[in-house]
Amino acid sequence: MSHLDSRELLIIGKGVPGTFNFSDNSYPKAINNLMGIICRDREIIFVGSVQDAKQLINKPFQVIDHSDEYIMPGFIDSHTHCFASVKYANNLDVSFASGVNNKHELFSKIQLALKNKKVGELLVAVGFDEDMIDDNEYPTREELDTITQNHPIQIIHRTGHASILNSLALKKCQISESFNEPKGSYLSRNIQSGKLDGYIIGLNEYIDKHLLDHSLKDMDRLMNKWLTSQLSMGITTLVNANYDAELKDWELFKKVLTINPYLPSIVVMESVQSLNNYRFPPSELDGKITRGHTKIVFNEFDSLIDEDFANFQIIIDNCRKENRKIAIHLTTENSVNFILDFIQTSQDSNIERFEHAPILTKDQMKKILKHNISVVAQPSLLYEANQKYQKTIDNQLLKKFHPWKNFIDLGGQLVFSSDSPVSSSSPLKSIAYASIERPTNMNIDQRVSSHSAIKAWTYAAAKVNHIEKKGQIKEGFIADLIFLNNDPLMSPSKSNVITTMIEGQIVYST
Repeated sequence: MSHLDSRELLIIGKGVPGTFNFSDNSYPKAINNLMGIICRDREIIFVGSVQDAKQLINKPFQVIDHSDEYIMPGFIDSHTHCFASVKYANNLDVSFASGVNNKHELFSKIQLALKNKKVGELLVAVGFDEDMIDDNEYPTREELDTITQNHPIQIIHRTGHASILNSLALKKCQISESFNEPKGSYLSRNIQSGKLDGYIIGLNEYIDKHLLDHSLKDMDRLMNKWLTSQLSMGITTLVNANYDAELKDWELFKKVLTINPYLPSIVVMESVQSLNNYRFPPSELDGKITRGHTKIVFNEFDSLIDEDFANFQIIIDNCRKENRKIAIHLTTENSVNFILDFIQTSQDSNIERFEHAPILTKDQMKKILKHNISVVAQPSLLYEANQKYQKTIDNQLLKKFHPWKNFIDLGGQLVFSSDSPVSSSSPLKSIAYASIERPTNMNIDQRVSSHSAIKAWTYAAAKVNHIEKKGQIKEGFIADLIFLNNDPLMSPSKSNVITTMIEGQIVYST
């Protein structure tokens, strides 16, 4: 990190159309036009021509000359899971991207990793997805037991919503054949014997309390390390999108950002359960950590019935009393219809954003627009989960799959994010996958312009998260800036982040 001692800073570089406003409201038409940005303290106080900037800047000042590079506002990752990402970064990667194509390769990788473990030590493998391997099957408890009976093993599903445990891990979690499944969870059983086979959906928080919390003792250091890694991708603000965030999570973020204020700012979504408990403060550390939307997750494994409608009404009423803004996790066409029907019969629902919503019809999109709801999606999954999508999405559904172009053309606000650790690609690759490099087998007619994709990572992201003074290079805005070596409109996947600035301070540089 480089600290700047002078009072004012002059930054010179190539502007990317649509990402900045000149102070005199004029706009350069060519991307190669150089512009000058004056920063004082942590804010931008002027954006215009280099000549005008040099005439207006006060002495003494420092110059950062990026004449050969492209300047953009820092990326805002609107949906990520910080704690899960830390766990992924510090455990065994068995994702498709890591080279695991079948159960044999999975077991071999686990066996090799166990050689470096002490007897009784937990092994956590992350990123597995049965739909992305040749045999299309998840490993069972019995198969994991043949590998070892001396180590508890947890395999965390790529989605983060499921785990596979061997017998020792089940025992440590106090999960037996008579375990009482909480509502919304699912414990898979062997079809022939009826015994638990180790595959568990919806209990990861419970499992974490028995297993993972003990394996990541130095969480503040690990969180600092992971947040620092986001700077190399140009991420200057991120949203922790856990639906079950607690006050202890807020306090850990606050501790980390107090020690190192030049990490990305964090917006923390809060849980429905906090309605009757102490809520997060609106903001602390001069806006470095702020309270985000209240996130609601549906149990989409079950059909939605009248009882669900009534329960949801109670939740919404409670949120309305506290003027909460709401984000809803939706992954099926059925659940999208349920919410849209609910909104149609309710008033002032405060629902502002749909997370994921991969399958949308034109009629649904028109209703979403009518109620000013944003869609927050993850373009990198088009590549990272391509093989899974190929297996699970039929041709009729594919025509409605991530219809981003139609949504934008109708006037919708599209926002992009990573959903890390579910997706691991950088924002620049994500921009490419949504636009120029959208896979031909993934409803390619719905690719958007690279300009629209950049907007979804910057301006639209700031807007949906109610982040003031970010998302654009503009007078009065925070000087969160990134510098790229290539034109992000023409070749986003070939562009690299050279420098990242937080509040006018260089925090990352190659």
